Amino acid sequence: MRLLHRYAYERCPSPRRNRTEIVCTERLEETPFYSERERAALGWTEGVTLIAERHAPEDVYERATKQFTPEEMVNLTMAIITINAWNRLSIAFGAVPGSYTPKIEKAITGS
Repeated sequence: MRLLHRYAYERCPSPRRNRTEIVCTERLEETPFYSERERAALGWTEGVTLIAERHAPEDVYERATKQFTPEEMVNLTMAIITINAWNRLSIAFGAVPGSYTPKIEKAITGS
């Protein structure tokens, strides 16, 4: 998560973004930081991530499909599944959070 937050913070195209906004997803509905489209994407992310516990809630799916085309829904869902797979691989192999440095960063910083 730290790597994803840092990546998003450094590369986010929106000038209104700040560090608080990127990490403030726990009270998604109460914060003024996110558009309806972003809320729908984050809600769908949680629904897909927790699918084994409670299936994808129908209301969350409906909200997402109002904001995204069918193709965008597939792409969003594939991105969520991919990130979840990376997380499971990291957990399974005992990766230490914060210890990974992407190759591009190594090339830039030399470390």
